[in-house]
Amino acid sequence: MNPKLRTIQRNFARAAEHYAEHAVLQAEVESRALERLDYFQLDPSVVLDLGCGPARALKTFRDRYPRARKLLLDLAAPMLSAVPRRARFRRMPHYPIVADMHHLPLADESVDLVFSSLALQWAQDIDAVLKECRRVLRPNGLLLFATLGPQTLHELRRASADAGAPVGINNFLDMHDMGDALVRAGLGDPVMDREDLVLEYRSVRDLLGDLKRIGANTPLQASEDLPNGLRGRAWLEALERSYAAYRRRDVLPATYEVVYGQASRPPKGARAQDGSTVVGGEVHIPVERIRRGPRAGAPYPDPSTPAGPANETIGHPTRPGASEPAE
Repeated sequence: MNPKLRTIQRNFARAAEHYAEHAVLQAEVESRALERLDYFQLDPSVVLDLGCGPARALKTFRDRYPRARKLLLDLAAPMLSAVPRRARFRRMPHYPIVADMHHLPLADESVDLVFSSLALQWAQDIDAVLKECRRVLRPNGLLLFATLGPQTLHELRRASADAGAPVGINNFLDMHDMGDALVRAGLGDPVMDREDLVLEYRSVRDLLGDLKRIGANTPLQASEDLPNGLRGRAWLEALERSYAAYRRRDVLPATYEVVYGQASRPPKGARAQDGSTVVGGEVHIPVERIRRGPRAGAPYPDPSTPAGPANETIGHPTRPGASEPAE
């Protein structure tokens, strides 16, 4: 396991005990992704929750697919250890698997549905992960996922740069690049869309603390190249002053660009919409069908520009009267 994955594993292991209490956005996105199962007539024998966390999706899988075998896979063992302690899961047979999603310990063509919510953004090699998904999917099997796009935490990224103390945030793939990756992996009929969800905080410290409590602080470190005067407390104070430009209604927004996607493993020998065919387990794509969509890196919104109607604000426990995380 490479050092970055080991750090991710360690951070989520530390956060596991209280993760469900603080992962408000994660619960909301997972719920929205699961609702998309309404559009498919599935009767899976095996369902894989890839990067399952505290396995909140297990109840949905039990209700929708009572006869299916449910596989729960996560990189952090403590996340899976916490699942049996939740009383409502004791009557839901499931199979926990501690593994790296780059190397799935599953047989070829053994899964009918791969579901993943806010896990793929942690992949160190998205092509490898998607190829693994294709490998384990049966022909006509479905991959349904939610991940994060490049506008995620753009306020934090811009504010830290303006403060002269840049924060290293993951270089999330945009919707078009994710679609290209699905095609490269040999998955067919890819469909992508996106939305912005906004959490609100009283202070930058609350935002950074929230990220740490859910184990998502891995990429959020001040650059090691900064002078000593812009580290620690001085760094936080500089960041707070810069982030204040985004304050509205006495709260600070934190935007998450959520990218939803779906694709399926084509039947053997079938021609997918991208013109590719599957022959002897290999994907053959005509050169003229390979293209790229617009690249990531669009300018970040100006702090003086109000959020558009595409942004949706989600209640957060740090605000008085905010809703509690969904179970």
